[in-house]
Amino acid sequence: MENEKGISKEKETASGHKKTDPVLPPLKNEENNSSTGEPVDGISPTLKKGIIGFTAITVLIFGVFGTLLIKKLLSPGKETRPENHEVLTVAERLHQAGLEEQALEQYEKFLVLPGIGRETRAKVSFDTGKLYLKLDNCAEGLVYFFQSQVAFPKAPWAAELTSHIDHCLTRLNQSPPK
Repeated sequence: MENEKGISKEKETASGHKKTDPVLPPLKNEENNSSTGEPVDGISPTLKKGIIGFTAITVLIFGVFGTLLIKKLLSPGKETRPENHEVLTVAERLHQAGLEEQALEQYEKFLVLPGIGRETRAKVSFDTGKLYLKLDNCAEGLVYFFQSQVAFPKAPWAAELTSHIDHCLTRLNQSPPK
């Protein structure tokens, strides 16, 4: 089948049958559109400029946002908050003064605070476990030793930590059941 310009619109399908596309007549208003200044094909240049401008601004804003997000994720933030350090300082001073039970309370209070880095958490857990060991409470000491080991497996104190864990496990296995 041929349209008014002489172009065939017939297509052959996979089964070998010829298929014809319908040919639509030209729009009656096509001549009128050219006289009113509206474009026949596509969109107006003013609209194109507006869309391109808004697209450029959007890409720029997303670029700035992405840069700030990446910068925040990659920058090392504060490990702990200042108020968290106050609790830790009090715990260390109590420990130095020989007040182990009060120091333990402060260390435990510090460990539940948010925003503590893994290394700091591991060190404080290790110190808490040593205090429990000093107070002859291996069961509680093991809890903190294991927390320290999980939080920072390659800690500089890892060898000492392992020996304390082995010591406590041996003591707990040798003690008679209650």
